[in-house]
Amino acid sequence: MVPSPNSPKSPCFPDCLNWLMDNQLDDGSWGLLPHRSPFIKDTLSSTLACVLALKRWNVGKDQINKGMWLHVYVLLCTPRIQIMKQSNLVAGLHYIESNFASANDKSQVSPFGFDIIFPGMLEYAKDLNIKLPLNQTDLSVMLHERALELRRYVCRLL
Repeated sequence: MVPSPNSPKSPCFPDCLNWLMDNQLDDGSWGLLPHRSPFIKDTLSSTLACVLALKRWNVGKDQINKGMWLHVYVLLCTPRIQIMKQSNLVAGLHYIESNFASANDKSQVSPFGFDIIFPGMLEYAKDLNIKLPLNQTDLSVMLHERALELRRYVCRLL
């Protein structure tokens, strides 16, 4: 999400955005492992980071409508094919919504810093006007735990 030094309204690494558009998994996520792995929190973080980058640079706006119409056409004309040609943003948001309960699941493996970084990315998503269809109770718990963790960290520094 680094802006270009020559033009702050352009990404410094546009090829990375192309990579994101081309490498989203079929389930809507970005990650190395299938979404039902014990590392789902890592995949949630990766997916949210990719959605934020695409939204930050307004990549894929044209694909949203085109992708939705293609999805309807595929479903009507060839119902056996289950290809979802949604926009990358829509598919990523759907993945996050479908797997969000795992973010608060203490039995899931958490990447280092997840309890601070992931809620911070959720707040950034709100700043970008991304409407995340998430359970508000789970979201509130996560933001509260992040605030407690940050307070503990500050107290250790003092």
